[in-house]
Amino acid sequence: MNLLELLEKYRYYLFTTFLVIWMLFIDSNNVFFRVKLNKQVNELKKSIVKHKAKIQDLQYTQKSILGNQSALEVFARETYFMKKEDEDLFVIVPKKK
Repeated sequence: MNLLELLEKYRYYLFTTFLVIWMLFIDSNNVFFRVKLNKQVNELKKSIVKHKAKIQDLQYTQKSILGNQSALEVFARETYFMKKEDEDLFVIVPKKK
């Protein structure tokens, strides 16, 4: 058998093999690119979950602080180091190792 007869006889197998190789390695949406995109999507989904939890914590803090004047004062003193006019404020910062 010569080469043309072999190509004609196995043309569907050859075409399928070429197509599979093309789609797996050569195409712009190859397997490696798709795996990388899938990892990025999973990281973004984890980030969304983390941010939603943080938003819920902040909403709870907001509701608890805005409803109580003394809690608002404590929050302002601790977070923003605010003080009354007649008092001194000392901030002690521990050394980091």
